[in-house]
Amino acid sequence: MKISGSTNLVGVIGDPVKHSLSPVILNAAFNKAKIDWVYAAFETPEDKLADAIKGIRALRIAGLSVTMPHKSNICTLLDEVSESSKILEAVNCVVNDEGKLKGYNTDGDGFLDALSHDSGMDVADKKVLVVGAGGSARSIIYSLGKAGAGDVAVINRTKEKGFDAASMGHEVVVFDAGKLNIKGVGDIPSTEEAFAVISLGSIEDTDKAVSAAKVAFETWRETSKEERVKLLEKFCEIYNRRWDEMVEAQSMEMGAPLDFASEIHTKMGADISKNVIDILKDFNFEHQFDPKSNNQIRYEPIGVCGLITPWNYPMNQIVLKVIPALAAGCTMILKPSEVAPVSGVLFAEIIDEAGFPPGVFNLVNGNGEVVGNHISGHPDIDMVSFTGSTRAGKLIQKNAADTIKKVTLELGGKGGNIVFEDSYPDAVRDGVRTIMSNTGQSCDAPTRMLVQRSIYDRAVKEAVDEANKIKVDVASKKGDHIGPLVSKVQYDKVINLINEGIKEGATLAAGGPDLPNGLNKGYFVKPTIFTDVNNDMKIAREEIFGPVLSIIPFDTEEEAIKITNDTSYGLGNYLQTEDKEKAKRVARKVRAGTVYINGQGAETGAPFGGFKQSGNGREGGLWGFTEYLEVKAITGWN
Repeated sequence: MKISGSTNLVGVIGDPVKHSLSPVILNAAFNKAKIDWVYAAFETPEDKLADAIKGIRALRIAGLSVTMPHKSNICTLLDEVSESSKILEAVNCVVNDEGKLKGYNTDGDGFLDALSHDSGMDVADKKVLVVGAGGSARSIIYSLGKAGAGDVAVINRTKEKGFDAASMGHEVVVFDAGKLNIKGVGDIPSTEEAFAVISLGSIEDTDKAVSAAKVAFETWRETSKEERVKLLEKFCEIYNRRWDEMVEAQSMEMGAPLDFASEIHTKMGADISKNVIDILKDFNFEHQFDPKSNNQIRYEPIGVCGLITPWNYPMNQIVLKVIPALAAGCTMILKPSEVAPVSGVLFAEIIDEAGFPPGVFNLVNGNGEVVGNHISGHPDIDMVSFTGSTRAGKLIQKNAADTIKKVTLELGGKGGNIVFEDSYPDAVRDGVRTIMSNTGQSCDAPTRMLVQRSIYDRAVKEAVDEANKIKVDVASKKGDHIGPLVSKVQYDKVINLINEGIKEGATLAAGGPDLPNGLNKGYFVKPTIFTDVNNDMKIAREEIFGPVLSIIPFDTEEEAIKITNDTSYGLGNYLQTEDKEKAKRVARKVRAGTVYINGQGAETGAPFGGFKQSGNGREGGLWGFTEYLEVKAITGWN
C-alpha cells in the first residue's frame, strides 16, 4: 500500500477498537481495488467524542465507521443524519461531504441488499424471524418493516430489549419465554407479568391521524367558546365517573400504589381540566389594542398539534397538553408513552364518549423512534409539545427545524434542595419524602440535597432514618408506601447508577442495589441515600429517575447557589430557611422554572417548565393555554 499526500484517510471510531479487523479487511480491499484510501482505528473514550468530531472536521477525514459506544451519542454532533438514523437513534457510518458531516445507518439496507443480490429474495409479505436484539438487529427490523415484510418475530434473551427491537417494525411479534404477545405488551412493574397488549402504530397510521386532524381543524377552530366549554365539562363528568378505572390503569401500568394513583395521578387530571375550563370561560379571544387605537388583537388556535407524553405521570401530562389544546381550538395527535399506554387509551374513550367531533382528537400508540419521530418532522403538524428526556427533546427540536414548527419541551431535571442551618425542623425529612415520592420518578424531584455544613451530620442522620422508614411494596395495595419502578429498563438504569455512586467513592448511607426484604420479584429499589457526594460525581450530574438522594455539604449562601446552578438542568429547585429575606434572595438567584420554598407546593394553574436543558415553554394555567394560540394584530379595525 502506497500512501501519498493525496491519500484519503478514513477509519473506525469506538472504544475499544484495537481488536477490530476492519483496518485489515478494508485496507486489503482498497489495495486490491487500487483506491487511494487508508483505513485506521481511532480509539476514542466517550468523554472525548465531541473533540474527536472537531478533529475529523479540521483534518478533513473522509469518513468513519462508528461502533460502540458512540453510535447513539454521535447523532447530535453531526450536521445531518438520515431518516433511518433518526428513527434508530444510531449512526454506523459518517461521510464528510465537503465539510458537512452526514450520518447513516446502513446495517438494515446492507442486509436487504445482500438478500436481494445473493439470493434474489424479496421480503415483501414474508414472515421473518430475527434472532437477537442488538443495534444491527434493530436496523434490520426497521428495514424489513419499510420493505413491507409481514410479521416480524424477534427471539432474544431479555424481553425488554426484544420488545424494543421488535418495535422498529410495523407489525411485530414478540416471543417471551414461550408466550406469544402480538404487536406490543405492557408489564405489571410489581410482578413483571404481562397485563396489556397494544397495537403499535406505524408511519402510515400517523399520516392518517394527521390528515384527519387537519380536516377537522377547519371547523373546530370556528366553534364558539361556549361549545368548547360544554364539551370539556362533559369530559370532566365522564372522567369523574370512570375515576376508579383510571386509578387502576395507572397503578397497573407504571406501578403507582393505589392511594397515590388516586390522590395524585388521577386527581391531577381532574384539577387541571377544571382549571383550564375556568380559564377558557374568562378568556377574551379578541380585544381592542387600547381604547384610543383602531388596532385589534386576536388570538387564534395554532393548528394541528403533535403531543408526546411520558410514562411517569401519565394522566397529568396528557391533560396538561390535550385539554388546553382543545380549549384553544386546536386539533391534535396524541402519542402516549408505549411503556404506560393504557391510561391514554382510557382517556381517548372518555374524549369519544364526551362527543368531541371526529378528527379533533386522535390517539396513535407507538414508540418514539417511529411515531414520535414522524410527528416531530411532519409538515402538516404546526406545533409539537413533548415531555420526556433531554436527549429525545434535542432530537425532536432538530427534526422539527425543517418545518419551522413551534416546539415546546419539558425535559429532564436535577433539582437542588438547599437546606440552610436555620431551616424548619422537618426540612430534611420532608426533602427525603419528596424525592422518594412516585418512587423518585419525577423530573423536578430534589435529587441533590445541599446541607449547610454546621448541620450536616444531624441532617445525614435524619435523612437516613427517614429513608429507612419508607415502606416499599406492590402497587396493588393501598397505603403510603412507594411502589416499583416502571420497567426493567428503568430498574437497570437506576441500579447501574447506584453502583456507579459506590465506585465513585460516595458513602452509601441507606438503601443500595439489593431488592428490598420480602420482595424477590418486580422492579423494586430501596430508598437510597448517598453522603459525602461532590457535585462532579455522576450521581450528582445525571438524572437518575429513581429513589436515590445525594447529600452535598456547603458552607456559604453563595456556594449553595453556585452548586445548585452547576448543572445543565433547570426545572425545579428547592430551598429551606425561616429567614424570609434570604429565601427571596436565593430564589431569585437559582436558575429553574420553579422554586419551592419551605415545602410549599405549586398551585394548580401555576406555570411549569424549565430553564437551560430542562426545556422551553410552559405548561399549566393561562401560560399553558396561550402556548396553543397565535397572536394576530389587525389594523384599521374601527
